Amino acid sequence: MMEQVASLDLLYEKETTAKLLEFKLKYLVSYAQLMHNYFLHMNWNEMVSELLATNDIRGKKLMVIVASMVGPNLISYPQTIEDISDSDMGFAEEYLLS
Repeated sequence: MMEQVASLDLLYEKETTAKLLEFKLKYLVSYAQLMHNYFLHMNWNEMVSELLATNDIRGKKLMVIVASMVGPNLISYPQTIEDISDSDMGFAEEYLLS
């Protein structure tokens, strides 16, 4: 009897986990598709121009972060925001405007 209860419990847990994973995968794929479409249709030139017009160092650092998402294998990006150098910001500006 206890063996049957344990088997039913295991079967229920397996079924619940499978349904949960199926739901998560569907949601994550939809989110990935949304982000892909968002980046695909983003007007990078306008965004970079607006960030440069503010003359705010945070905007330039934001460009480096965006460049690391769009072209991640082009340079070795800094690990923290504090490590972002002027050359990183210059590269991000050139890359995003090209």
